[in-house]
Amino acid sequence: MRLLITLSLVVAGYCTTPLVAGQAAEATTESPPPCSNPQAIGTSRVIPVQTERTAGIGAFYFKRTLKLNPGEYLLTFDDGPAPATTPQILAILKSECIRATFFMIGKHAEAYPQIVAQLRDAGQVLASHTYSHIELTSMPLDQAIRDLKRGYAAVEHAAYGTSSDDDKPRFVRPPGQKLNPAIVAYTRQHQITLVTADISPQDWRNKAPQITMAVLHKALDQTDRGIIGLHDTQKNTVAMLPMLIAELKQRGAKLVAMEPR
Repeated sequence: MRLLITLSLVVAGYCTTPLVAGQAAEATTESPPPCSNPQAIGTSRVIPVQTERTAGIGAFYFKRTLKLNPGEYLLTFDDGPAPATTPQILAILKSECIRATFFMIGKHAEAYPQIVAQLRDAGQVLASHTYSHIELTSMPLDQAIRDLKRGYAAVEHAAYGTSSDDDKPRFVRPPGQKLNPAIVAYTRQHQITLVTADISPQDWRNKAPQITMAVLHKALDQTDRGIIGLHDTQKNTVAMLPMLIAELKQRGAKLVAMEPR
């Protein structure tokens, strides 16, 4: 039976919406590579998301999330890559054997392909946050589609030295997590799963780590699973991330990863 979790929490200015778990089209989960650090939280499983059958996930827009068990969370990072902070975030994730999803801005991926390559080589999941980071709903549809396509092409070229306009499984996070039916209809036809978040402490405001962690602590008290949206461009997120991992360990929570298929 699918679990309906009603979130009444206002997270740093965001009012979360009712969260329905398990409506994304997912295949059988997979086991991650073994972790050499016995104290690491690790990645407990990998969820393949069938993008042809999954228009979107994340309660901020779709009111649904991955098929997560109680105590399971997934870490995502937006707006990078950034030379001052993304490698530090990656070092923390590697030390804890965590696979996260990085929603990179296309123009930043073009500027720092060496960091994109580091994320690729570390087994992180590479995804797009559009090219310009302008809200798609503020543009005419044809311009929004160009920004979408240019964004994932830039990430793929930075990671692999080539890109194509062919339809293939991809994750995209819209800037501001704002969408409309026309954008969703387009991405649905082109094997793109749009990913918003279930929990966000608005760490992009770069407040003190303790303040952001307090917001997350309250969120974790009120929902027992979900996609956590963070930003790898913020120095205070670098400082806060070990606090979050320690809190998840204390709660006996697990971290999972997802892959587009």
